[in-house]
Amino acid sequence: LFGGVLAPNGKIYCVPRNCSKILVIDTNENPVNTYTITKPTIFGFSQWCYGALGGNGMVYFCPRRATAVLKIDPSDDTVSNGGSITEVSNGFIGAVLGQNNKIYFPTLNGNNYLVFDVDTETTTSVPLPTLTSTVSRFFGAVATPQNEIVFIPARQDAIVKVRTGLPKLNDW
Repeated sequence: LFGGVLAPNGKIYCVPRNCSKILVIDTNENPVNTYTITKPTIFGFSQWCYGALGGNGMVYFCPRRATAVLKIDPSDDTVSNGGSITEVSNGFIGAVLGQNNKIYFPTLNGNNYLVFDVDTETTTSVPLPTLTSTVSRFFGAVATPQNEIVFIPARQDAIVKVRTGLPKLNDW
Protein backbone atom coordinates (compact mmCIF):
# COMPACT_ATOMS: atom_id res chain seq x y z
CA LEU A 1 0.00 0.00 0.00
CA PHE A 2 1.16 3.54 -0.70
CA GLY A 3 -1.06 6.16 0.92
CA GLY A 4 -4.80 6.59 1.21
CA VAL A 5 -7.66 8.97 0.45
CA LEU A 6 -10.53 9.83 2.81
CA ALA A 7 -13.82 9.96 0.88
CA PRO A 8 -16.94 11.90 1.93
CA ASN A 9 -18.56 8.61 3.04
CA GLY A 10 -16.03 8.31 5.89
CA LYS A 11 -14.09 5.49 4.21
CA ILE A 12 -10.37 5.53 3.55
CA TYR A 13 -9.35 4.01 0.22
CA CYS A 14 -5.77 2.72 0.42
CA VAL A 15 -3.61 2.94 -2.70
CA PRO A 16 -2.76 -0.54 -4.09
CA ARG A 17 0.88 -0.03 -5.01
CA ASN A 18 1.64 -3.73 -5.54
CA CYS A 19 -1.62 -5.30 -4.34
CA SER A 20 -4.32 -7.09 -6.28
CA LYS A 21 -7.04 -5.52 -4.12
CA ILE A 22 -7.79 -2.11 -2.65
CA LEU A 23 -8.00 -2.00 1.14
CA VAL A 24 -10.97 0.04 2.40
CA ILE A 25 -11.08 1.25 6.00
CA ASP A 26 -14.59 2.13 7.15
CA THR A 27 -14.19 4.69 9.92
CA ASN A 28 -17.96 4.91 10.44
CA GLU A 29 -18.03 1.63 12.35
CA ASN A 30 -16.83 0.98 15.87
CA PRO A 31 -14.56 -0.87 15.91
CA VAL A 32 -13.25 0.26 12.53
CA ASN A 33 -14.04 -2.27 9.81
CA THR A 34 -11.91 -3.15 6.80
CA TYR A 35 -12.70 -4.91 3.54
CA THR A 36 -11.19 -5.13 0.06
CA ILE A 37 -12.44 -4.40 -3.44
CA THR A 38 -10.89 -5.71 -6.63
CA LYS A 39 -9.07 -3.32 -8.91
CA PRO A 40 -8.63 -3.63 -12.70
CA THR A 41 -5.95 -6.11 -13.68
CA ILE A 42 -2.82 -4.28 -14.71
CA PHE A 43 0.38 -6.20 -14.23
CA GLY A 44 3.59 -4.65 -13.07
CA PHE A 45 5.42 -3.30 -10.07
CA SER A 46 4.47 -0.12 -8.22
CA GLN A 47 1.38 0.66 -10.29
CA TRP A 48 -0.14 3.49 -8.23
CA CYS A 49 1.00 5.72 -5.39
CA TYR A 50 -0.80 8.43 -3.48
CA GLY A 51 -4.21 9.74 -4.40
CA ALA A 52 -6.57 12.69 -4.27
CA LEU A 53 -10.26 13.33 -3.82
CA GLY A 54 -11.78 15.03 -6.86
CA GLY A 55 -14.29 17.86 -6.61
CA ASN A 56 -16.90 15.35 -7.80
CA GLY A 57 -16.37 13.17 -4.71
CA MET A 58 -14.53 10.44 -6.63
CA VAL A 59 -11.20 9.03 -5.47
CA TYR A 60 -8.30 9.08 -7.94
CA PHE A 61 -4.95 7.29 -7.58
CA CYS A 62 -1.71 8.55 -9.12
CA PRO A 63 -0.34 6.35 -11.93
CA ARG A 64 3.17 5.52 -10.74
CA ARG A 65 3.80 2.96 -13.49
CA ALA A 66 0.24 2.17 -14.54
CA THR A 67 -1.21 3.24 -17.89
CA ALA A 68 -4.25 4.93 -16.37
CA VAL A 69 -5.44 6.98 -13.43
CA LEU A 70 -7.42 4.67 -11.14
CA LYS A 71 -10.90 5.95 -10.18
CA ILE A 72 -13.14 4.80 -7.34
CA ASP A 73 -16.77 5.81 -6.88
CA PRO A 74 -17.24 5.80 -3.07
CA SER A 75 -21.03 5.57 -3.40
CA ASP A 76 -20.81 1.94 -4.56
CA ASP A 77 -17.06 1.08 -4.53
CA THR A 78 -16.97 0.82 -8.33
CA VAL A 79 -13.39 0.80 -9.62
CA SER A 80 -12.49 1.91 -13.14
CA ASN A 81 -9.77 3.56 -15.17
CA GLY A 82 -10.24 7.31 -14.96
CA GLY A 83 -8.00 8.48 -17.78
CA SER A 84 -5.29 6.84 -19.84
CA ILE A 85 -1.73 8.13 -20.13
CA THR A 86 1.15 7.46 -22.48
CA GLU A 87 4.21 8.50 -20.45
CA VAL A 88 4.63 5.81 -17.81
CA SER A 89 8.28 4.75 -17.93
CA ASN A 90 9.49 7.47 -15.58
CA GLY A 91 6.42 7.48 -13.39
CA PHE A 92 4.59 10.01 -11.31
CA ILE A 93 4.60 10.27 -7.54
CA GLY A 94 2.11 12.34 -5.61
CA ALA A 95 -1.32 13.80 -6.24
CA VAL A 96 -2.94 17.09 -5.32
CA LEU A 97 -6.26 18.63 -6.33
CA GLY A 98 -6.07 22.21 -7.58
CA GLN A 99 -8.90 24.68 -7.14
CA ASN A 100 -9.61 24.30 -10.87
CA ASN A 101 -10.75 20.68 -10.25
CA LYS A 102 -7.64 19.25 -11.88
CA ILE A 103 -5.32 16.79 -10.17
CA TYR A 104 -1.60 17.38 -10.57
CA PHE A 105 0.82 14.43 -10.58
CA PRO A 106 4.50 15.46 -10.28
CA THR A 107 7.09 13.35 -12.05
CA LEU A 108 9.70 11.34 -10.25
CA ASN A 109 12.25 10.98 -13.06
CA GLY A 110 10.53 12.28 -16.19
CA ASN A 111 10.58 15.54 -18.11
CA ASN A 112 6.81 16.13 -17.86
CA TYR A 113 4.24 16.26 -15.11
CA LEU A 114 0.69 15.04 -15.56
CA VAL A 115 -2.54 17.03 -15.21
CA PHE A 116 -5.80 15.09 -14.86
CA ASP A 117 -9.04 16.98 -15.55
CA VAL A 118 -11.64 15.57 -13.16
CA ASP A 119 -14.55 16.98 -15.20
CA THR A 120 -13.53 15.40 -18.52
CA GLU A 121 -11.39 12.53 -17.19
CA THR A 122 -8.60 13.38 -19.60
CA THR A 123 -4.90 13.74 -18.97
CA THR A 124 -2.39 16.23 -20.30
CA SER A 125 1.37 15.80 -20.15
CA VAL A 126 3.06 19.16 -19.46
CA PRO A 127 6.81 19.79 -19.93
CA LEU A 128 8.85 20.85 -16.92
CA PRO A 129 11.32 23.73 -17.13
CA THR A 130 14.97 22.74 -17.53
CA LEU A 131 16.12 21.22 -14.24
CA THR A 132 19.52 20.20 -12.90
CA SER A 133 18.55 16.79 -11.57
CA THR A 134 17.44 14.02 -13.92
CA VAL A 135 16.52 11.48 -11.24
CA SER A 136 14.28 11.62 -8.20
CA ARG A 137 13.06 15.08 -9.09
CA PHE A 138 9.88 15.42 -7.04
CA PHE A 139 8.02 13.55 -4.30
CA GLY A 140 4.55 15.00 -4.02
CA ALA A 141 2.93 18.40 -4.35
CA VAL A 142 0.91 20.92 -2.33
CA ALA A 143 -1.87 23.30 -3.38
CA THR A 144 -1.49 26.87 -2.09
CA PRO A 145 -4.12 29.55 -1.35
CA GLN A 146 -2.63 31.54 -4.27
CA ASN A 147 -3.99 28.92 -6.73
CA GLU A 148 -0.59 27.41 -7.34
CA ILE A 149 0.66 23.86 -7.13
CA VAL A 150 4.14 23.50 -5.63
CA PHE A 151 6.09 20.34 -6.45
CA ILE A 152 8.13 19.11 -3.47
CA PRO A 153 11.76 18.46 -4.48
CA ALA A 154 13.41 15.12 -3.76
CA ARG A 155 16.95 15.52 -5.12
CA GLN A 156 16.15 18.64 -7.10
CA ASP A 157 17.72 21.93 -6.07
CA ALA A 158 14.68 23.96 -7.15
CA ILE A 159 10.93 23.84 -6.75
CA VAL A 160 8.38 24.05 -9.53
CA LYS A 161 5.26 26.18 -9.10
CA VAL A 162 2.32 25.68 -11.45
CA ARG A 163 -0.36 28.36 -11.73
CA THR A 164 -3.82 26.82 -12.00
CA GLY A 165 -5.35 29.76 -13.85
CA LEU A 166 -7.80 30.87 -11.18
CA PRO A 167 -7.75 34.23 -9.39
CA LYS A 168 -6.10 34.40 -5.98
CA LEU A 169 -8.24 33.45 -2.99
CA ASN A 170 -9.28 36.15 -0.58
CA ASP A 171 -6.98 36.51 2.40
CA TRP A 172 -8.45 35.29 5.69
